[in-house]
Amino acid sequence: MSAVRYQRRPPLPDTGEVFSWIAEDLVEAGFEDPERRYHPTPDPPTEEEVRALLERALKARGEDPKEAEQLLERLLEEGFLKREGTTGTASGGLRLGPRGERLLGARYLDELLGARTLPGRAGLGRHPSPERAPGVEASGETRPYRPGEPLALDAVETLKRLLPRPLEALTEADLVQTLAEAGRAMATALLLDCSHSMILYEKDRFTPAKKVALALAHLIRTRFPGDRLKVFCFGDRAEEVPPGKLALLSVGPWHTNTAEALAKAYRFLARSPEPQKQAILITDGKPSALTLPDGSLYKNAWGLDERITAATLKEAARIRRLGASLHVFMLADQPELLDFVRRLVAAGRGRALLTDPDALGKHLLLDFLRGRD
Repeated sequence: MSAVRYQRRPPLPDTGEVFSWIAEDLVEAGFEDPERRYHPTPDPPTEEEVRALLERALKARGEDPKEAEQLLERLLEEGFLKREGTTGTASGGLRLGPRGERLLGARYLDELLGARTLPGRAGLGRHPSPERAPGVEASGETRPYRPGEPLALDAVETLKRLLPRPLEALTEADLVQTLAEAGRAMATALLLDCSHSMILYEKDRFTPAKKVALALAHLIRTRFPGDRLKVFCFGDRAEEVPPGKLALLSVGPWHTNTAEALAKAYRFLARSPEPQKQAILITDGKPSALTLPDGSLYKNAWGLDERITAATLKEAARIRRLGASLHVFMLADQPELLDFVRRLVAAGRGRALLTDPDALGKHLLLDFLRGRD
């Protein structure tokens, strides 16, 4: 009787590699439903749609598409994807999980900057500041601990104050901080234009802008943990984008309500305790919509409407009065738009940069790394 031979089943690929197979499809909103594709915060992809992406990727690699179900479960279990809402049902939508956000952010940060342009160890997590503060790069100076600040304890000096009292007699007043040349935290409002013009004339300006947002979020989370970032997209209206949905943003057939985006940035920055504040605006078009006091929308796509322009400049000036800056990255070069951008950054005490979408990431991220005056 001949021996029965069993063929060992090949191991499933690494989950991170599997996620990378479908990452670009998710970021580019490559689903065929036009109602989803043209909405700035679209319904999340369903499990069926993501499974179909996995099946297609498996077929392209000569693998069994039946493995898609198991791979999808692994992506969910390991935090690359998560089910939307609290129901957790298979019929609901999906969004990026923490590991998926980190993987995409790290990928785009490496693509946009490259390892050589990232700050060295001594520069990580810092924005330039003349002040000394508790930190890890000791300056040789100390001072008493101030309640509420992060504790960087100088153990020797603290023990000197305590002796010869017993350890249980230690009080807050005995704590001594080691001072460092630490930078000041920054709050950043990133405003992404998601109006229809961002994909007109066979030029996708929106996907590069979205990748910049993902890279900036990763940069802040890993190298500037004391900073705060919120992302807002704006077309007819402006709305905050939750981190897990950032990769799924898309454009729509809308006008450009820059004033409402700046108003939301103002409210966020006004509430932020960080000593440095800034708004970064990425757009390719003129403001063409305005939210009126009664909540209705006033629109004018022809030329620069003075009513809309005045309201937009007013919101930029409010940001300036917070002590914050408004920086504009312009993806178009029409003369009338450039003149408006000059007025906008003058009102917002910031800078303007005319840039190609493909160069946007490097310009914006390097500008962020230089810190602010």
